[in-house]
Amino acid sequence: MQTEGFFVKLYFWLDQFMKIAYVNLLWLVFSLIGLGVFGVLPAFVAVLTIIRKWMMKDTDVPIFQTFLAAFKQAFIKANLSGLIFAFIYFILSVNYQYMMTLSGALQVVMAAAFGMNAILFFVTLVYFYPVYVHYDLRLWGYFKQAFLFGLIHIHYVLVIGILIYGLYHLFVVIPAIILMFSPILLGLILMPITLLSFKKIEKKKQNIAETNT
Repeated sequence: MQTEGFFVKLYFWLDQFMKIAYVNLLWLVFSLIGLGVFGVLPAFVAVLTIIRKWMMKDTDVPIFQTFLAAFKQAFIKANLSGLIFAFIYFILSVNYQYMMTLSGALQVVMAAAFGMNAILFFVTLVYFYPVYVHYDLRLWGYFKQAFLFGLIHIHYVLVIGILIYGLYHLFVVIPAIILMFSPILLGLILMPITLLSFKKIEKKKQNIAETNT
């Protein structure tokens, strides 16, 4: 009986590993199909879509069909959002370079402003793509909701930041897994934690609605 239980557990974990590896392989293939730059973000949105369904107990979701549909649906908006984030990052980089040429009190003021803007940028970026796969909004609405969710649950952003930092060091130690598992591992950090935020807010809205009826 113990041996049978061991093999059942072994099969379960091997099955989970194969699913994770398959999703990451799809990310790589669809990134290449999208000519690299234009395929990375839509493919990552598709990865998050799969993970979200797993987190919502839809473990038998058809992976390829779901991935393909999410990739096609997200192609334009994901790339537009990526361009916006890239532009903001460029502005922050220019501000940082300018700040480093200053000195004294002016540099302190600029550093404080830069730090605040960098935090707000990270907060919004962390929540943007999980919000994208969980809600159906206009492009601007995703930015707004990601910003608000991040501010309301800043402690979750801190946890995510720490885990991403740890993931970065894992990639430094084992660089071979960057292409093999980086998108799925990043998704497994982002989606479960942000889903906690969504469920808390949705539960509060439900309680308010029940109170008002």
